[in-house]
Amino acid sequence: MRKAVLITLLALSFVVGLSAPAVFAAELANQPTSGQKAEKGWQDALKAQSALLKAWFAAEKEAGYDQARAYLDEAKAWYVRAKKKAGKEFGQKIADIEKHIDETKVALKKKAKESRRQIADLLKRAVRIVDR
Repeated sequence: MRKAVLITLLALSFVVGLSAPAVFAAELANQPTSGQKAEKGWQDALKAQSALLKAWFAAEKEAGYDQARAYLDEAKAWYVRAKKKAGKEFGQKIADIEKHIDETKVALKKKAKESRRQIADLLKRAVRIVDR
């Protein structure tokens, strides 16, 4: 059931997000931006969410922990890219997510069950930031 909800949320983010990227990205960055720049920032955030979702699924399979860590690296790269375009307030939130990504990667090495919970928590945080 949780997987279905997360997939639905991600799909809705793509559908709704791409129809109004300038509004959301400008609001998240707390600064006026051009439509094209805002769309690019919004797409980066969605790509990061997508990578987090892939990491969650890989960790759920229990055999894909190395793949989950690779997806976490991918998500972090997208967040680093988005942070460069973000305002101060949003930049701090992204830095918090980056820290949580690093903690989750360590947890992947230690405890499989805990890492799945942390990835799910990380995905929820990312969704809350984008849905703000």
